[in-house]
Amino acid sequence: MGGWAQPQSLPRPGKISSPPTAATPLSIAQPALQTYTDQQGLPQNSIRALVRDQQGRLWAATQDGAAYFDGRLWTPVAVPRALGSNFVTALAVTGESVWLGTPNGLCRYDALAHPSQPWRTFSLGSERANNITALLAIPDDRAGGLWIGTHDGLFRFRDERWERPPAALPLQGCVVQCLSVTDKPVPCLWVGTQDRGLWRQVLGTEQWEPLTTADGLPANNITCLSRRLAPDSVWVGTVRGAALVVGRQVQALSGVPAELATLSINAMLEVEGPDGSPLVWIGTNQGLYAQAGGQWRRYATAQGLSSDLVRSLFISQPRSGGIWIGQGGGGGVTYLHHGAWWSLSKAQGLPSNMAWCAEVWDAADGTEILWAGTLAGLAKWERGTWATIGPEQGFPADNVRTLLTTGQPGRRVLWIGTATAGLWQLAENRRPLRASRVEFVPADAHIHVLCPSRAATTPARLYVGTNRGLLALRPDTGESESLGLENEAVYTVAEVSGPDGEVQLWAGLDQGIACRTAAGWKRFELGLSGQPMVNALHVTRDATGHTRLWCGLQGGGLVCLEPGDPPRILEHLNTRTTPALPNDVVYHLFEDDHRRLWATTNRGVVCLALDRAQEGQERVLKTFTVEDGLPSNECNFGRAGCDRRGRAWVGTVRGLAVLDTHIFPAEETPGKLLVHIATAEDTLLSPSPGLAFPHTLRDLSFHFVLPVLRRGQEVMYRTQLAPYDAEPTPWTGRTRRDCSNLPPGNYTLTVWARDATGQMVRPVTLSFSIQAAPWRQPWAYVLYALALFGFGYALYDLRVRQIRRHQELRIAALRQLLDSTRVINSTLDVGEVLRKIASESALLVRGEPGGIGLMEGDTLVFRHVWNGKAWEDCEVPFPLGKGVAGSVAATGKPRIVNDVRTCPDLAHPDLIEVYGVHGIMDVPIRNRSGATIGVLDIRRPLGREPFTEQDCDLIEGLTHQAAVAIENATINRQLREAAERAERLYRREQEVVARMQELDVMKNNFLAVTSHEMRTPLTVIKGFLEAMAFGAFDPPTERQQMALATCLKTTDRLARIVEDIFEVLKIQEGYIGLQREPVVVESLLREILQEVSVFTSRRRQQVLFVASGNTQIEGDAHKLNLSFLNVIQNAIKFTPDGGEIAVTVTGGETFVTVEIADNGIGIDAADLPHIFERFYTGRDTSRHSSGRFEFNTRGTGLGLTIAKSYIDAHGGCIEATSEGPGRGSRFTITLPRVQPQEAESRITMAIARIE
Repeated sequence: MGGWAQPQSLPRPGKISSPPTAATPLSIAQPALQTYTDQQGLPQNSIRALVRDQQGRLWAATQDGAAYFDGRLWTPVAVPRALGSNFVTALAVTGESVWLGTPNGLCRYDALAHPSQPWRTFSLGSERANNITALLAIPDDRAGGLWIGTHDGLFRFRDERWERPPAALPLQGCVVQCLSVTDKPVPCLWVGTQDRGLWRQVLGTEQWEPLTTADGLPANNITCLSRRLAPDSVWVGTVRGAALVVGRQVQALSGVPAELATLSINAMLEVEGPDGSPLVWIGTNQGLYAQAGGQWRRYATAQGLSSDLVRSLFISQPRSGGIWIGQGGGGGVTYLHHGAWWSLSKAQGLPSNMAWCAEVWDAADGTEILWAGTLAGLAKWERGTWATIGPEQGFPADNVRTLLTTGQPGRRVLWIGTATAGLWQLAENRRPLRASRVEFVPADAHIHVLCPSRAATTPARLYVGTNRGLLALRPDTGESESLGLENEAVYTVAEVSGPDGEVQLWAGLDQGIACRTAAGWKRFELGLSGQPMVNALHVTRDATGHTRLWCGLQGGGLVCLEPGDPPRILEHLNTRTTPALPNDVVYHLFEDDHRRLWATTNRGVVCLALDRAQEGQERVLKTFTVEDGLPSNECNFGRAGCDRRGRAWVGTVRGLAVLDTHIFPAEETPGKLLVHIATAEDTLLSPSPGLAFPHTLRDLSFHFVLPVLRRGQEVMYRTQLAPYDAEPTPWTGRTRRDCSNLPPGNYTLTVWARDATGQMVRPVTLSFSIQAAPWRQPWAYVLYALALFGFGYALYDLRVRQIRRHQELRIAALRQLLDSTRVINSTLDVGEVLRKIASESALLVRGEPGGIGLMEGDTLVFRHVWNGKAWEDCEVPFPLGKGVAGSVAATGKPRIVNDVRTCPDLAHPDLIEVYGVHGIMDVPIRNRSGATIGVLDIRRPLGREPFTEQDCDLIEGLTHQAAVAIENATINRQLREAAERAERLYRREQEVVARMQELDVMKNNFLAVTSHEMRTPLTVIKGFLEAMAFGAFDPPTERQQMALATCLKTTDRLARIVEDIFEVLKIQEGYIGLQREPVVVESLLREILQEVSVFTSRRRQQVLFVASGNTQIEGDAHKLNLSFLNVIQNAIKFTPDGGEIAVTVTGGETFVTVEIADNGIGIDAADLPHIFERFYTGRDTSRHSSGRFEFNTRGTGLGLTIAKSYIDAHGGCIEATSEGPGRGSRFTITLPRVQPQEAESRITMAIARIE
């Protein structure tokens, strides 16, 4: 075979060494790049230094402060104002603290130990000493601490104090630009200066060894230092290139790009690459240089960097291949993943970003040839040059979907499957290079799959899956044989060895799979919902040697089958299983040399370990996305697989992707799980033992994050708050938990975190308590109980005394009340009764009588008033609510005014002055039914104490007897007047009835004449309006057209009103003639719904129509149509836009029932009995706004009247129900199948009630 390693039952070759970088397509491939700027939270985009703290967060120093990155967000950190500048020049980490160097001094940040005051600033003395240029943290066990390079030499912070070590005195006054340390064979400190070269000191001694240009350094201005993997050696960057120092020997660099010898070196790093070999990074003003395997590569803006100025470098995870790049010139921070996927797109020379497949050939000179199938055709890369295979080479197709190589080097054949032009072949030994079409394959066939047969057959066969079936092709002659499945799309094929050695051929189809047997193809459905299409098949063997068939599905995920009849599902992976696929669409499957199954999906590439560590343990699954270098997460249907060097090639919608499967980069190590508490006042607290909150602080928010510098968005969390949660919450990406209104008590919060690879870190447990309020302490409840007992006893004693006094007064009042009752009931004369009531009442409360006013209509009238000496007849009116007496009559409640001078609502102030009134107590007089019939007025004489509520209660007891006496006295007068009043009412009623009958006849005559005479003028008006609208006279303008449309709409509505009135008048004549004929109610309703569909669709109303049973009856189709139409129009009219209307017709044995229901404004219970009356439109039918463009929400009120009359004429009935306003309405119409003989009888019209 040519380019692809075939894993099926073949020995896997060893790793073939890659050719020189310049001779492989990887020399132009693009690695994964991800850039962060101020748009993602950085305070400024010029980066000076990078470092990772003990919690796992990445810190960046900028010219406007610092920021740290936890894998999700960049959080800016402003430098203390005391330093006078936000410019951060250097970073270092010691323990939990982060040190920031600035041009004005040094500061330390420790938010975990001191959350309220995380900053502490330090001054080194002079202005030059405070100008910090470099920081280096050395653990104390190596006699180090924190070393600071400044413009005034070297300092050290140790044991919480600053010092200039005696050994650093030789460097005093010089500018220290960089620091580094080596471990072996002895710990050494390396110091790079601005103009005095490189200095080396064995830690713990005071001896310095300088190195300058005289010793071989390119320059004395040292810009950066970096320790090597080898012991006692460092990389040295200067303003004129770099050098390598081993011990005290300066070694010149060989094989370095020529431009590096003249460039200023800003940063250098040497780390272990993904394969364990050294990987060297050099940052310059002209980009980033990388050296691996003796080959150099440059990254600049043309290769995806946001800036060519590289100031700092940082490795967060050894052997990951990734590096963090701090850029100047506004470039921000960039992460470059050198050990993951590489991509090829139009930017690297592909004819199209839509890449389907690739094939790699080894050339005779050791270089590689890349064939790429894309949407724009077939492309060839050889020795750094791209060429398109097109019409000049005899290949006119432009959509190459699959490629396959057969034959040996020198006689290889490239088979090219296209989407619309069939199958083509291109022979290596043909010169000039020219493609030819395979004649035995249809010229317009869509080639889905090309697969060589593994069966030991002669001659060899090549399976070709097309959109019209499956073919077997002889590669030597090009002849083909149909294997069946005609007119079906075959997306994939696989050969499975049976138990007796026979080879079974399996094919993936639109629905399920098929197996070719001696009797033909046998199809199997996988039993999954939706019967997904099978995109890919791949055969593997498990650890016990059993054959397994893996199926990649279109929307069903990944299925592992045991081949058989029928095949048995052993394992099913999708987005909902554990482990989970990123997407349920699997395009292609292939296997590498390490028994790993690769699957291309719509959300990235998945790598699945075929062998499990232990039986029953879940499979190890890793997903690669654009963060790992894929040009896009969306892969393609095209062929994917591994080449002879173990590199996986995958086509995506944005280019080709390639990964060396022999080298798996190390994953980023997660940091410490951090938990903070935010209170309602936005105060951030760090967890501490015995954390307690006052009772006023019951709303807490817990913030947690697991710092993972890559794929931080995929970290999942779960929490459990005991005793509130019975079990942990489900896994989620949310990084906070809010707890509100927590009751007092002790709580324990446990937080778990899981990174993108499924690795769980140690959970964090936080214990805290919420204290009870002081007034809810036990001693407070004891005091409450004692106070409540004492207060209760005092109330009890007071109440007993009051009851005794009240009883004594009540007994005396009752005795006087009995005497007053005897006096009041001693006469039946109304006037005398009123005077006695007033006098006895005043005597009962030691007051003066005022009078008694009786209700006369809506006015309270006093006709007997006490003038201080005698009763005088008068007429003093009090309208209801006016004055003291009027308000008592209106409310039915007594009222006391002890000082009339303070009363604001006196109705007759002149009488108050005339009669010398000082205070008033007015009490209502109620009859047996509780209605107020009068008011008793009692005056407070001068010198009497103010009236009280007890006085009111006493008088009210008397007013009950007074009401009986007044009622008895007025009974005789009422009886005398009753007969005369009845006679007058009877005569008046007879006159009113006669007049109403006369008006009804006149009204009917007027409506009949008006409706008849209005038909002709309306017809003429409508005709001329339509003629004008259609331009019969002059073409109307747009505004005239709109006006004519409005006029036509109004004319139609007026015509309908006239027709309704005419129909009502005919009905009122007393007889309705029915044209009996067979009528199918279902068809009648469908025609009506079709007629009104223009209104329902314009208002986005959903109409549901359901019919069941035989709906044919005997009746008048026209009148039934009009009845149903009126009810359905009402439903449309009073249903809001977007509402629902349901029409149901059901045929029974003797009746047909029609139900019309809606979810509109509904009908008030008070309106339901009247909705079928003439001209009744409801009390509030215009409160909704729906339908004003098609209907007038308040109609004539005749539609339902007509409908009920016609339904009654058919011997049926119509009923309306509604649960109330806003709950919709339901109309039920029941019609007999056969009309009764009395259907022609007189129909009584619903007449509006006249009151």
